[in-house]
Amino acid sequence: MRVPSSNVVFALLACSALHTATATVTLLLDGSASPNAHADGSTASPFTTLAQAVQYLDRHVGSTIVNEAVVVEIAAGDYYVEDTVYITSATATQDCPVTFKPQGAARSVVFSGGKDVSGFLGPLQAGAFKDSLISEEAKAHVQEADLSGLGAAFDTLFDPVEYHGYGLEGTRKKNPTMVYSKGERMTLARWPNAKDMSGTYLAPSLDVANYPGQVSHTGVVDRGYQFNFPSEDKYAARDSDAFLTGGGTFRTDYSSRTDLWTLSKTRAPMDVFLDGVVGRSWEWTYNQVDSIRGAEVRLVRGEQSGLMTGKDPHFHFENVPEELDEPGEWWLDRANKKLYIWPKHAGEDVSMAVLPGSMVSMGKGSNFVTFEGLVFENGRGEGIKAWASTDIEVDNCVLRNFGRDGIYTQGMRTTIKGCEIYNVGWTGVEVGATAGTAAEVDASTWSVASTAVVPADNVIEGCTIHNFAWDVRSQEPGVALGGVGSRAVGNEIYDGSHFAMKVMKGQDMVIENNYIHDLPTYFHEDGGSLYFGVGMFPHLRGNVIRGNLFKNIPTNGIYLDNFSSGVLVERNWFMNVANGNDHFGGVDINGGGYNDVRFNVFWKVARPVRYNQFAETSLWGSTAYASSIKNHYDAFNKLPDVASTPYGKYCDFMDFLARNRSDDDAFHYQSNMAHHNLAVNGEGVDFDLSYVNNYVNAAKHERGNEGVLERDPKKWDTFDNAARAVSDVAGAKWEEVKQGFYAGPMNFRNRLPGGTPDLPEHIAAILGRQNPKEPTGLWMCSEPQATNMVVHSSVNANGTTEPQSVLMRTAVNENMTKIDNDIKVESASGDDGSSWFVAAASAACAVVGAAIIAVVVLVRRQARVSDAASGDDFLASSSHAIDMTSPVL
Repeated sequence: MRVPSSNVVFALLACSALHTATATVTLLLDGSASPNAHADGSTASPFTTLAQAVQYLDRHVGSTIVNEAVVVEIAAGDYYVEDTVYITSATATQDCPVTFKPQGAARSVVFSGGKDVSGFLGPLQAGAFKDSLISEEAKAHVQEADLSGLGAAFDTLFDPVEYHGYGLEGTRKKNPTMVYSKGERMTLARWPNAKDMSGTYLAPSLDVANYPGQVSHTGVVDRGYQFNFPSEDKYAARDSDAFLTGGGTFRTDYSSRTDLWTLSKTRAPMDVFLDGVVGRSWEWTYNQVDSIRGAEVRLVRGEQSGLMTGKDPHFHFENVPEELDEPGEWWLDRANKKLYIWPKHAGEDVSMAVLPGSMVSMGKGSNFVTFEGLVFENGRGEGIKAWASTDIEVDNCVLRNFGRDGIYTQGMRTTIKGCEIYNVGWTGVEVGATAGTAAEVDASTWSVASTAVVPADNVIEGCTIHNFAWDVRSQEPGVALGGVGSRAVGNEIYDGSHFAMKVMKGQDMVIENNYIHDLPTYFHEDGGSLYFGVGMFPHLRGNVIRGNLFKNIPTNGIYLDNFSSGVLVERNWFMNVANGNDHFGGVDINGGGYNDVRFNVFWKVARPVRYNQFAETSLWGSTAYASSIKNHYDAFNKLPDVASTPYGKYCDFMDFLARNRSDDDAFHYQSNMAHHNLAVNGEGVDFDLSYVNNYVNAAKHERGNEGVLERDPKKWDTFDNAARAVSDVAGAKWEEVKQGFYAGPMNFRNRLPGGTPDLPEHIAAILGRQNPKEPTGLWMCSEPQATNMVVHSSVNANGTTEPQSVLMRTAVNENMTKIDNDIKVESASGDDGSSWFVAAASAACAVVGAAIIAVVVLVRRQARVSDAASGDDFLASSSHAIDMTSPVL
């Protein structure tokens, strides 16, 4: 059944804040009941529409319903939502919660913004569309639906397709309709087809396995309009006439195909769109095609970086009626209000997303509302959108087939748990940057207006989020966290175009015990599964990534990008991660400092921990990054006593404020730590432990030179990392480790419930030390403590090939230390025949006003370690050369 609702408003109950709810009132909504204008929500007289239920609440709240929690029970069925459901109230309180839930089984109530059009479908009629089809087979299978008789209420179905792209979403007012068959999104007619593996017109440098259904261009004729970074405001530029009409032109070698697009070429500009990358690798675009003349394609609008040369463009063309040529594709003739589809199966249900905006929208004061066990589907905007709302709970719900986010919130104490969110065009769940309160920095004077830190306490827990970011492919994650003090715990995220999680302008975030796997599905040259981009705001600290499982990720597992600093990365497991190319890492740090990477396990990860030089060499001189970091430094140092503010607890930030601002080199390079990590290779994947030990070898990447790797003491403190081939780890123990990697998401979450997980004992043994309950980094606020550490040289732990030696320069002197796969440590000749290790003693970190003074004493020890009895004893044996008394260990 379909229960219509027009201009629906759920008005929350007006309750007195002076009283608590003393009872619960239950109201019934049943679309199958006989309509009754005087319904009161009782069993004998239920509401039949949402509008009727709301009108009743409007009349009776505060009069006949007082100091009672309200439960709106909804009978099983499908309820059509044609307009946004607005929830508004400033008086609902914790003592007067409102819950919407099914009367019976969970997920038996479906709110849909889609219109079933199956009954309109019939045989394809003769005419211009049929004549234009390239595929003769399609002419026999495509069906046609004349939707002109639907009426004005459905005119939004025919809203035009609009250009959009990375950084351009603010220019688009509405998402276009989509078509669904049996709940699955159908494919808008395109060329090449999505599963085309020929790669005939794809750039030779791109692997068709990563870019199926894509083509490239052969050269740029005119780059078109591009933003002038950093002097030009891109938000103003993207609305300028110069940008909107400044499309570039490129050449192709497939004009024999585009010459067949005869119907499309009758429109000027064409109604065809380019979907893909023609600029920088992350600048995905959806740009309208102005014209195709022979081998030249001209676009309507400009691109952020223009059409770039020297890059590897990859894209497809969409909304091409002539290319409707396989089951599951569709095209909408908006001018004539006709839908054309090639069904996958005869007689299947077909629906179109009608609802143009959010399905549920909550404004300021819409507090203490719970949605439990409901299904929300088929809308062109967000599923649920909450602005400045508090204490909202979405429990065990399904949100699917939305053009934008599944759930978007800027509120406080929002809990989203046990939900499944999929087939959404943008982000699965987004917690906005204004959720919670961080320090307010006045950019006009670069002074700190407020040092308040108020956590939002939003929680995303136990959700399954998949098949997201199909409409906006770049940087739309499964979970986006912003603001202060939110948590993402125990979620499973997979099958997304770019990131699984993203943190922008985030402070005190906790990302824990999530299972992230099998993505990205689109971007294979950029990004990572868990992305941090907080580097422009150096005061945003306290972020923790703990106990997560990353599996089958060809790009970076964790990407701390663009000077992101102060992130704790501990007890995570990485399986088959970062092997897509040689510039990815299990953990990749792009220019940031004060990051602590510890107690992590890497299996089949070619570069476990990597320092990315791009930010430090290419971004430091830019206004956007260097100036912002320096200006925030200046702003906080104007405070009379930073240590007494909430930011005094971030000892790494205090140390940052004590750096010498006038010495650009010393200020620029900030140290990181990586310690007590285990890397295990095997099953065809070797790795270079220089990355687990964080040595930087730019020459190796740029020129393929296997020469000496040099540790840069400005960037890294490393100690007690271990490398193993599978053969070095006892079989029974390794099988236990593998079980953790191969475990399903529920098993993984159950095995590591809730709090901070300790690594299994056999992993701790391999690392050489039991894990401390409260591991402490080198940036401590406590009294000075003795801290000893060992900097190990590189080892290529390959259990299947001949041992390979790697020479590496230590930070102490010119002596060279050699470690081979037999786990022997031998010294090159020194003045007295001894070897040098960097052993640190007395790493003191004391807060003196706003300054932290770190003293690292280098202790010279002679070490000669012969073959270890077993691989598990490597670190313990090495460490015997130095008295290990550090609390870190």
